[in-house]
Amino acid sequence: MNKKLKLLSSALLLFGTIANAKVYDKTSYYVAYDANDPTQYVLVMPSVSKIYTHIAGHILPSDLKQIDEQFNSFPTYNNGEICFSALKSGSTGTDGANMIAGKCYDVKYFYIQKEVVTDGYAFMLYYKPDNRLYEGLAGKADTFKVVKDGDTVYASESITLEDYTNFVFDLNSSKVLIGDDVTENTTLDVTKAEILSGDITSDKTLTKDKLWKIDGLVKVRPGATLTIEPGTTIFGDNIGDDYIVVMKGAKIIADGTLDEPIIFTSEAALKDPTSAAPGQWGGLTILGGAPTNHANPHYEVDETDPDFAFGAANAGEGDPNDNSGIIRNVYVLNSGKTIGTDLEINGLSLAGVGAGTVVENVTVKNSSDDCIEIWGGTVNVKNAYLENCQDDSFDLDYGYVGHAKGILVKQVEPAHAGFEISSGGDNPMTKPVIENFVIEKVAYSDEGGIYIKDDTTAPTFINGTVKVDSTDVAIHTKKPATQAQLDTIAFKNVTLSPETFDGDAGEDIKTRWEANDAVDVSTAEKDVTSAVVLSGDITSDKTLTKDKLWKIDGLVKVRPGATLTIEPGTTIFGDNIGDDYIVVMKGAKIIADGTLDEPIIFTSEAALKDPTSAAPGQWGGLTILGGAPTNHANPHYEVDETDPDFAFGAANAGEGDLNDNSGIIRNVYVLNSGKTIGTDLEINGLSLAGVGAGTVVENVTVKNSSDDCIEIWGGTVNVKNAYLENCQDDSFDLDYGYVGHAKGILVKQVEPAHAGFEISSGGDNPMTKPVIENFVIEKVAYSDEGGIYIKDDTTAPTFINGTVKVDSTDVAIHTKKPATQAQLDTIAFKNVTLSPETFDGDAGEDIKTRWEANDAK
Repeated sequence: MNKKLKLLSSALLLFGTIANAKVYDKTSYYVAYDANDPTQYVLVMPSVSKIYTHIAGHILPSDLKQIDEQFNSFPTYNNGEICFSALKSGSTGTDGANMIAGKCYDVKYFYIQKEVVTDGYAFMLYYKPDNRLYEGLAGKADTFKVVKDGDTVYASESITLEDYTNFVFDLNSSKVLIGDDVTENTTLDVTKAEILSGDITSDKTLTKDKLWKIDGLVKVRPGATLTIEPGTTIFGDNIGDDYIVVMKGAKIIADGTLDEPIIFTSEAALKDPTSAAPGQWGGLTILGGAPTNHANPHYEVDETDPDFAFGAANAGEGDPNDNSGIIRNVYVLNSGKTIGTDLEINGLSLAGVGAGTVVENVTVKNSSDDCIEIWGGTVNVKNAYLENCQDDSFDLDYGYVGHAKGILVKQVEPAHAGFEISSGGDNPMTKPVIENFVIEKVAYSDEGGIYIKDDTTAPTFINGTVKVDSTDVAIHTKKPATQAQLDTIAFKNVTLSPETFDGDAGEDIKTRWEANDAVDVSTAEKDVTSAVVLSGDITSDKTLTKDKLWKIDGLVKVRPGATLTIEPGTTIFGDNIGDDYIVVMKGAKIIADGTLDEPIIFTSEAALKDPTSAAPGQWGGLTILGGAPTNHANPHYEVDETDPDFAFGAANAGEGDLNDNSGIIRNVYVLNSGKTIGTDLEINGLSLAGVGAGTVVENVTVKNSSDDCIEIWGGTVNVKNAYLENCQDDSFDLDYGYVGHAKGILVKQVEPAHAGFEISSGGDNPMTKPVIENFVIEKVAYSDEGGIYIKDDTTAPTFINGTVKVDSTDVAIHTKKPATQAQLDTIAFKNVTLSPETFDGDAGEDIKTRWEANDAK
């Protein structure tokens, strides 16, 4: 069956609708205005400020009589009723205007713009008295068919192939909402929220069909698990005393999805999103039993409360794998309360939390104290976006030794440190690995991009950028360094702008930064002489084990029905010609599921023999072909479009399996790859063609590609936490109607190259319209094609929370073709900083207007 792609709105419940709903709000109103002739209709179109009259069924442009200029003001709509003003002085009152003026009508027909399809604009026509919904093409009355009549859905009649089972019309706003979690009560009313208060002593689930209000301090007690469904919103009031503490021995399972995140926010922001600000409620705190460097520590908000204990009785003791649950795809907004000096409720506080706990894809925004503070423990934090926290953005203390990967800090107002790292002891020292990070601070901030606060603090920093104003310093220190600290602290590939250091250990830390010698597991030297050869077709399940090196010899195809499993810690390599590459065919799978400590490495023979010789183009790359929809009919992988094994997508544009599963690519490095065969014929580092949302792609590093880092042709796969460096064409190239969600994308071009993001389409069934959230693009001088390249007129992404930094020799957003209205109706930006704010190309001014609107949901 045809499956038309839909881009689900990931609105964060800040405008009053359920999170995982497609929202259609371009609604016009039809009214039969002549009691003696029911065929006479007036059409009111607020989105374009037009009023027309016409005869029922006659809806071609030539049939419409425009009358809006005859009225004193535009009609007002209120909960199903529309009222017209009086006529202007001197108005003729022609074409029915005299009959309509000064009257109010109950609206029975609502005409809602839906989307562009092959034959034109699709609209919904909702007849409220009978709860009947029609769908058809604008200007073509004979195309409108009933797609929902009461509770009965006629999916086969939908020209957009929509399942209208979960259709809701909100009379108050005249919006349509469609989504699995939409109910008849979709308008947020905080007065009807369920109250969450006191102690939770047994398992409890917060469901997404309700709002949940925190009342005071809520403790989840040992043995109890608080489960929060995806799409749920929890809020506190505007005082800041409402907060949740998950005690040591308790669990929280807050496992949202990209389309249905879990939201912790404030009552004030829910009532009026424009009033959102730091400090409007408390925050979320998790206490665990992993080691710290303190004996019997207690959460600082009240160290006399025995319920606030974390860690263990003695420093260095505890369970490194302690499991406090899951915090995934979670937003913590408008939080924080400072009780006293070093006594605060942060957005997210993690104290003694162990590595068995999952913390990933977290956004903390608007905290009156820290975004995230971690006291000891071993928990790993992956893909965190931290914005506008008024103390420190990422504060580490008490001997924290976890791995933090994909940390984006954006301070939009003067604040303290980007990373504040202290310890207070040496059993253990605070020595996390912080990898793939960006810190951006504004003028008149202090304490540095990175603040090394004491002499038992010794992190490892890999692949990072720190950008501060001249009023601040890149790395600030407090105490003189010890030898033990200097023996441990290390940097690798960390850019400081400017390269400034101060404080008592400033010069010593500068020396360690200049050494650039942190151990990076992805660049270790290895003996390749005993490698096992991987060649030809893989026709049955095969596992590559980490106790061997594996050498790709030529083109390796994983054929349909077979699964290639790669153990964590395994290294696979090709030779220095570039013809060695792997293609996972449509219907096959790859399970490359590494860990932070044991990632899977794809690299070159040359780099394994001599890491200093690593360079782009030393082997081919990794390609995955799937069966998810694209906007092309019967597409084939461009390296050889005559090879039937290279088919992906489906026979027809827009068809395929949205949830097609090609396996797992997680904690994987693809290094020193790529081969350009001809114009638009290339092997990239990682190629994903028609790959579906059932496939996992996250925590991926692609570095040194002679073509693109990642290219995606169509499909619905979500990409989370990707670090893309030194790719000589584009870093992130999207095409063929890709509609997935990309979150946590860091682009670092260290040599002149083409676009940071190149986004094209080549069709409109569907348009290429991904959501790209939490991203940074950094380009060097003499690059071209822009930070973002909007390449054609059927390309309409949504960009949320991003920074694009280019040189004056380039442009922030480059375009190629004039924009279409359908494109401009869809493309959107929210909280995207451009430096400089430059646009060019045929659609440059139109795209600039959309960027300035800053209205993405």
